Amino acid sequence: LQILPSPITSLFIAPQAPSAPPPKPQPTYPEKMIVDVVKNLVKDMIKDVLHVECKEVAKAGATYAAEAISMSNMSTEELIAEVTTEMLKETSSEEVLAEKQRIEDEKQRIEQARRKQEWELWKSRYSRALCDEITDQVVEYSVRKCATHELRFAMEEDRRARINRCSTELCSYLIKETLENEIFQAVKETLQEVHCFCKYLKKWRATAEARKRLRKQMTMFPAAPGSAGPGYKLSPQKMSPEMPPDDNLSISCTRLLQKRKEIAHQVRIQNFYQQLLCQAAWTPMDLFTLVAESFPVCKKRIFWKVVLLLPSDEECGLGDTNRNLIDWMKAKFRGDECVEDFHRDADHVIQTHQCKAVSSNEGINELVYICVKVTKGPLSDTDVDAVEQRKELLGTTALILLLPTCVECSDQEEEDVYWLSATLQVRQLLQAKPLNPAVPLVILVPREGKPLNEEEVIDGLKLEALVANHLVSEFLIVPIPEKINDLQGSNQVSAAVSWLASHCPLPPEVSCQTLMQFIEDGLCREFTNQFYSDKTERQSAALPSQDPSCIIEFYNDVLRFLAEVISSEQLYNLSWPVAEFSGPTADEILAHTEWNSGSHLAWLKDAVLSFQLPLMDLPPMHAPWSKVCEVIFHYVSQVPWSHQACPLLLSKVEQLLNRICDRWRESCFLMLEASADEGPSVLEIPWDEIIAYCIDHRLREWKPLNPPCVAEAVSEDGQILIYYFQDDLKKYKVPIIWQQAQSRTQMEIQETSKRSEKQACSSIKQKLDFEPNAVEVRAEETPAEKSISALNITHTYSAEDLLPERLQSRLKTEKEENRRYEEQLNRWLDDGPLEPIALPLYLPQSLASAAELVVPMFQTSPPSLPQEVPINEYSEESNMGGCNWLNDSTMTLSDKLKEFTRLIQASHEEEMTCERHLSILLDLTDT
Repeated sequence: LQILPSPITSLFIAPQAPSAPPPKPQPTYPEKMIVDVVKNLVKDMIKDVLHVECKEVAKAGATYAAEAISMSNMSTEELIAEVTTEMLKETSSEEVLAEKQRIEDEKQRIEQARRKQEWELWKSRYSRALCDEITDQVVEYSVRKCATHELRFAMEEDRRARINRCSTELCSYLIKETLENEIFQAVKETLQEVHCFCKYLKKWRATAEARKRLRKQMTMFPAAPGSAGPGYKLSPQKMSPEMPPDDNLSISCTRLLQKRKEIAHQVRIQNFYQQLLCQAAWTPMDLFTLVAESFPVCKKRIFWKVVLLLPSDEECGLGDTNRNLIDWMKAKFRGDECVEDFHRDADHVIQTHQCKAVSSNEGINELVYICVKVTKGPLSDTDVDAVEQRKELLGTTALILLLPTCVECSDQEEEDVYWLSATLQVRQLLQAKPLNPAVPLVILVPREGKPLNEEEVIDGLKLEALVANHLVSEFLIVPIPEKINDLQGSNQVSAAVSWLASHCPLPPEVSCQTLMQFIEDGLCREFTNQFYSDKTERQSAALPSQDPSCIIEFYNDVLRFLAEVISSEQLYNLSWPVAEFSGPTADEILAHTEWNSGSHLAWLKDAVLSFQLPLMDLPPMHAPWSKVCEVIFHYVSQVPWSHQACPLLLSKVEQLLNRICDRWRESCFLMLEASADEGPSVLEIPWDEIIAYCIDHRLREWKPLNPPCVAEAVSEDGQILIYYFQDDLKKYKVPIIWQQAQSRTQMEIQETSKRSEKQACSSIKQKLDFEPNAVEVRAEETPAEKSISALNITHTYSAEDLLPERLQSRLKTEKEENRRYEEQLNRWLDDGPLEPIALPLYLPQSLASAAELVVPMFQTSPPSLPQEVPINEYSEESNMGGCNWLNDSTMTLSDKLKEFTRLIQASHEEEMTCERHLSILLDLTDT
């Protein structure tokens, strides 16, 4: 007789031991009949006992349910009363506190209003007093300034009056002296002419009287007989050359008048020629043609800026020659349109004489932009600082130094002062401008009839030291005449300008981009490609994500490199562009004047570095899932720029974590309801995707923390333009930490491939040992291919080929867990029977109806088992019976997967049942 024990009776009701059987009588009936009768009796007894026991169990359950309901109603009413009382207390206390807070706020508001009124009253009184004081100071300053101005004006008027009076007296004296000299010369010449006229008149009278006497004597002399006829007349005799004719005096006066007219005409022609020559010498040069024709590179736009270093007007000992040279230099470089510099200081240290853009029409297609600056004498420290601050010398491409005329003297100290002043002027201008690039220098040396000693100029100005220090690229010494009365000086200055244009430093090859475009291109070039390549390799090799600290360090290192590129010292020392042509309308051609200032470059560097991500450390490897999620959300909340954008990023990360958790639940077949601390491990989290979300959010939602220190940095469309050298982008080196990460990836890929090959070999050997007929050969393969494929143990099998081995390992793990649960249950059951009165006050209805909890989910053994068989032995037999389908060669792989899934679900339900039983037993033990 075999009886299936009831788990309910074994759990809650102690089984009654049957009475000892009587001694075995002698069989009077056949044994078979006796056995049948005994079986029938036993079955009837079992039915009666089960009927009585079931009635008792049902009655006890109904009684227990009624008592539980009544107790629960009473507990509910007490809880409602307690909760209501507590809520009323809290509400009343909150109202009292709110009223106290309102009264306190009202007092604070009144006190603040009083203080504000007192502050406004004090501020008005103080501002009135301060205004009166400032007004007095301004009035005093204005009066002093007006008095000073009037005094200067009166002194200037008096000076001009004295100069005019002295000039008038001097002019009168000079005119009187000149007139006296002219009159004396005229009288002297007239007297000489009168003396000559009297001499000639006296001689003419003597000659006339001699002729008269001769004629009279000839008429009185008797005539001799001659052969001539009566009509013959004597011809007059020739005059002696010693006796001038009658009109000789008039001829000499006319010739003198003609000579005088010719001389006056030649003097007028020479005067006109000198005037035209002087006008040509003072005519401004055609700078645009000279620069365009001599520029070393043919470009669409040419920018040329020259600074004239002239002697100071207030320099001691500056004569008329030097002043004429200064005015002549200004005139030569003055254009048709003169644009004055509105930022020049009161002493006119820097003056802009020409600043415009034109297009040359004489066969030159370039647009030529020319600016000419003039500085006079050495600058003071204040002037140098003002020039640097106003960017007056930004974009300078040439320097022209005009030395004053040197008066020969034997004093060596004066000569040293002469050269020191010129050297100081040159060095101040070179140091006031940005260092790069070095500019060419032309030195104009006035010389009149004296040979030029170039060595003296080179030593005096220390030109070789300037070239060695890369302050000057090249220099040229040009002698010019001291007196500007011909075209020699103009031709020499024109040649010097052509030389400067031909040696003009080329504009820097600076690339321009918006800030966001520059950062995105830099990240795509240096970071994105390597990052996603490493990510793809790890995913294809089924490796966990890369260490987030390596990714963040690599990303931050790229941003640090980009920040150094756009804020390098080379950009700070760059003399570009020409400040006079830079402005809001020239953004496409030239940068704004503050593009390479120290403050703007520092702001750009901070702006790029603000894209960096905060550092992140991995949680402990065995940290609970809730702690890992807390660490991730805490890190992600630090990424957004504002609180408004934080929910968007958090939702993306939350969706990603939910997908990972769902995927983990699907992969963990033995878990139906996981707790908050249970979830994927740290290695299963896709850290690279989380970092990619953070980077994408940073790039999309970026806003500058502080506005730019330069208003011109922001264009009309709100973009920030940055400038950099293209060659600097090629200097990036991958950090060592990322190189190590890539090497670690390759090593892990190799180890994974070796491990998979070993697993494939072991699985093939097991199949060959235990399942020699399980290998299926495709019909289209030849026998040779079949043998090769069967013996090729180095081939890497796919996941589908390795699935049976994984299923077997999971089944073994599940059987081990079931065995442990059953052993623990047996140990608790062996402690003794349980009393019915020890049941808890509340028992779930699902556990009260135990009929469906004792039925096994699957059973392959016969329906009846011996009573002596233990529970664990039954479980093992049932599990072994359930595993026989794995060796069934008639089932397909998909059928095996479905069967395995069904068995896993059944095992999960059994495990939940065991857990509930264990919890009930623990509660019973506590009570």
